[in-house]
Amino acid sequence: MGFSRIKTVFPVPRLLANPDLFAGRHALMALKGIGSSRTLLLTGGSLQPEKRAEIKKMLQAESVVDVVRSQTFDPDWHQVETIIQSLAGKVPDLIIAVGGGAVLDLAKLVLLKLTWPEATPERITRPFAAPPLKNHIRLCAIPTTAGSGAEVSSSALVLDQTSQSKSAIVTHDFIYDVVLLDPRFLSGIPRSVMLAGVIDAMTHAVEGTISNVDNPLADALAETSLERLGRLALHWLQDESNLEIILQLQFAAHLAGMVQNQCGVGICHSLAHQLARFAIGHGEANGVFLARVLAFNSAVPQVAERLDRLQTQIGFSIAERVGELQSAAGLATQFQDLRSRMASRGTAVAPAVLGRDALADICTRFNPRPVDAGQLTAFFQEGAPGV
Repeated sequence: MGFSRIKTVFPVPRLLANPDLFAGRHALMALKGIGSSRTLLLTGGSLQPEKRAEIKKMLQAESVVDVVRSQTFDPDWHQVETIIQSLAGKVPDLIIAVGGGAVLDLAKLVLLKLTWPEATPERITRPFAAPPLKNHIRLCAIPTTAGSGAEVSSSALVLDQTSQSKSAIVTHDFIYDVVLLDPRFLSGIPRSVMLAGVIDAMTHAVEGTISNVDNPLADALAETSLERLGRLALHWLQDESNLEIILQLQFAAHLAGMVQNQCGVGICHSLAHQLARFAIGHGEANGVFLARVLAFNSAVPQVAERLDRLQTQIGFSIAERVGELQSAAGLATQFQDLRSRMASRGTAVAPAVLGRDALADICTRFNPRPVDAGQLTAFFQEGAPGV
């Protein structure tokens, strides 16, 4: 379907990208060029009716199954099965996902189950164990946040409702065939949502560039992405309706997603993933841990040197800029803020359990400094430095 299936035995630097990416306020016109017999249109519940109607008007499909994802929590297998049942046995040849990272990941999981229905949970969670998934089905993404990078990611996160932990499923066939970056789909979104996405993207870029995977190709993308995200987010705060600024933020977040996909991310993501069970947004959670994670990892001289050089190049402190964005958006600035919020809901936090689960998270493998469960637990404990 246009994606390179070259398999490398050795971890040589590589860049994976979407076969087709269209950007700008007329990006939806690309839908007219995608032929389809049957299309599954999967959207988030917040998509404006006029935007949904515009997408449908552009589609060149014989039939369209329109599914609105009403859940606010992360994708799980029950959601996947509900969507597949709505297809009534008719397999689409095009899946269009419109939304944030959760919607885009959900579409990937639907593709997986449609193509590989007999897979067991053990096989599904084994990296790159899936057979080719795109023999008959293409994926098209219309992101509604500037942050997740899910459109250019080879992984999808799925929530286990029993253990309330996340698992990553990895295959390069999860990279979307077509991506439409249309800034109109981000116009008018709440400030907290926009800036949480930007913080998420900044975390992708900085964790990717200091990870234990060396990729000078991705490092160049990380520098460009971080500089644009940190600078343009402040400009957006002065003019939140400026579509050109929004588009540039989308593009910078897309580059950060490429960095994440090539190099992996570290324990900031491992820690943030554990808070999904408490309905804490991923971008906000990343922001809460990022400064402490960067300090923790800077105990490795090479990491400290890389961070110093990176921040000199982009012209600002990453932790300080994230703090500015958190304050502007009214987001939590430290874990104690989130802990107080969870306590007000009657939710108990077990730091040792969260630390154990963070250690098992796949992202921990890419952290540049070795870490144990006790150190990860400290990030969830009030007053603990985590360094």
